[in-house]
Amino acid sequence: MDVLLLHWPPADFRIEGSLTLLEQAHKRGMARNIGVSNYTVQMMRDATKIIETPLVTNQIEFHPLLNQDVMLAAAAETGIPLSSYCSVARGEVFKHPIFAEIGAGYGKTAAQVVLRWILQKGVSINTMSTKPENIAANFDVMDFTLSSVDMTRIERMTHMNYRIVSKDIVPWAPDFD
Repeated sequence: MDVLLLHWPPADFRIEGSLTLLEQAHKRGMARNIGVSNYTVQMMRDATKIIETPLVTNQIEFHPLLNQDVMLAAAAETGIPLSSYCSVARGEVFKHPIFAEIGAGYGKTAAQVVLRWILQKGVSINTMSTKPENIAANFDVMDFTLSSVDMTRIERMTHMNYRIVSKDIVPWAPDFD
């Protein structure tokens, strides 16, 4: 398998055991790469001390309605790249006309603008859709670059701190940074 990803940290947040098993799977050739999901800043720091095998990602909720600057800084500090899930905030971004307005200037959809913003933030994207036209559109984000002005306009939306995955929905979720 290409990437073996732990979807959640253990409920007790003691990550050493699961990381050690993840690394063993890698060393035994069961996974070419290993990664984690929903790790906090401290968990990222601890992971770099617990195992030697580099983690290829920490998959987190990442979209322009949630400020993830702390996680971006932790990614730079630890060398663990981020990847996004809930990239369009389960459709919440479409309630804000700014994304469609910006998209009109590039001949792109609101969703394509959001995905491009995430990529320009240095985060890989994990998208999903059941509609073939949306799947195709999700791949059509590499032929334009958002201007610094548009990046800043979108960045201002992160102050909303709209989080989808929280303890209300997932009781075993960590206290996110």
